[in-house]
Amino acid sequence: MKERVTIASKKVVIAGGSGYLGQYFAGFLATKGFDVWILTRGMAHDENGVHYVHWDAKNKGGWWEEIAGCDVLINLTGKSIRCVYNEANKEILLSSRIDAVKALQEYVLAASQPPCLFIQASAIGRYGNVTDPCDEEAPLGKGFLPELCEQWEETFFHSSLPETRQVVLRFGLVLGKSGGVLAPLVKLTKYHLGGTVGSGKQFMSWIHIDDLHQILLDVIKNDQYVGAYNACAPTPVTNKAFMKDLRTVMNKAFALPAPAFLVKLAAPLVLRIDASTALEGTHSIPRRLLNSGFEFTFPRLTQALEDIVE
Repeated sequence: MKERVTIASKKVVIAGGSGYLGQYFAGFLATKGFDVWILTRGMAHDENGVHYVHWDAKNKGGWWEEIAGCDVLINLTGKSIRCVYNEANKEILLSSRIDAVKALQEYVLAASQPPCLFIQASAIGRYGNVTDPCDEEAPLGKGFLPELCEQWEETFFHSSLPETRQVVLRFGLVLGKSGGVLAPLVKLTKYHLGGTVGSGKQFMSWIHIDDLHQILLDVIKNDQYVGAYNACAPTPVTNKAFMKDLRTVMNKAFALPAPAFLVKLAAPLVLRIDASTALEGTHSIPRRLLNSGFEFTFPRLTQALEDIVE
């Protein structure tokens, strides 16, 4: 491992940093004194102390020179899974992830000063639609999303990066203000449509954005973090319980449920998402984080919702 440097001098590069999560990460790390660079498909520019660099995952281009000497590399690149899982979208979902991983690995292997740390995004969807608790050693689930996550992670760990620590964060549902997965649920609940979805038995493994920020910071600062970690709160809940807590926090006593047959009809036609994203879920446990001594600020859903929902 290369010699560690102080946080104030760390150059952090976030690939795919223009999205919801990337913007949160960039803003947080900038407040902590990091020199933040974002690889984006948009135009190069500087904004709020963050440097945006145009890149194309299929070509080296000039972005190699722009990010040279970075200490931490974070990859969030990939088409959103909030789409219909037809064959065309499946191909884009996979290629957008695999191409980015390979391009960044190529940079790391060729760099004269490779980064100390490479953090790769993944998802708890790797475990599939299950109600039994899944820690990091749980078997691969069945279906498209588990296979997508598996190929994503296999590509990331395929190349040996001798001078670079490799960490995969399997994200749960990230709860934060101003967008993300919570925004449409809040809107539905506001108009008394935030009832149980389908059977309501599907699990929702969630995490408050502030806890995710702290996980990111701990991974950067502590060399003990290596391999894959479930980045979710230790208390996942069913969809029925989640929506009930949300209604309580929003002072909404009643909400119409969404039967499974209606979700299957409306999801692809109206919401332009696959019905499985609403009707299926994963019961995920952050075993390795807890064993590492990580302490969650928001371990309970009610706490998190009360902090976020205005």
